[in-house]
Amino acid sequence: MKKIKFLYCTLLMLLTLTATGWATTYTQTVEFDPAILSNPPSAASVASFDWQHLLPDLAPNLVVTLLDANLSVDAQNANDNYDPDLNPTNLNDLAYMEGVLLGALDGNGMSRTTTIFDLSLPQDWATGGLLDFRLDYFTTANNPIQLFSSILTIEYQLTDPGMAPVPEPSTLILLGGGLLGLFAVKMRKK
Repeated sequence: MKKIKFLYCTLLMLLTLTATGWATTYTQTVEFDPAILSNPPSAASVASFDWQHLLPDLAPNLVVTLLDANLSVDAQNANDNYDPDLNPTNLNDLAYMEGVLLGALDGNGMSRTTTIFDLSLPQDWATGGLLDFRLDYFTTANNPIQLFSSILTIEYQLTDPGMAPVPEPSTLILLGGGLLGLFAVKMRKK
């Protein structure tokens, strides 16, 4: 009976590793140390802060499938003077990727918050290079915005077209269950 339990636990562990081992996560962090963003030159204008993230450079012979991508921005005093009820057209602290609007940073007053944006990466993201980001902001003199870090996270699946296909987890479970059954029958006969 102990052998069956050991075999069953080993099989479950292998199935778990097989099921979760296909996806890969790439993370690249930019630390700002913190960046204290100064006021725009005039009260009617908006200032900008630019930064970049490095994209992964993957082997060209692999098939890459993008599963998920997001950007986390850690800031303090974001949206400190934006009230969506009083002035919904004057969005403040807007983040952009390659000129495309991602949305506004979250925050209220003096709080330090992390805003997570879902990203649509360009077609050639797996060939490396830099991804440009920009924050358009207007801040008050009393509560300047501070940026602490920006984290780019990309989850993707790699497939080598030259390799034989890997069986899906349900097939492995059926195979494992059948082997366990044969092993149990053999042990009972003894």
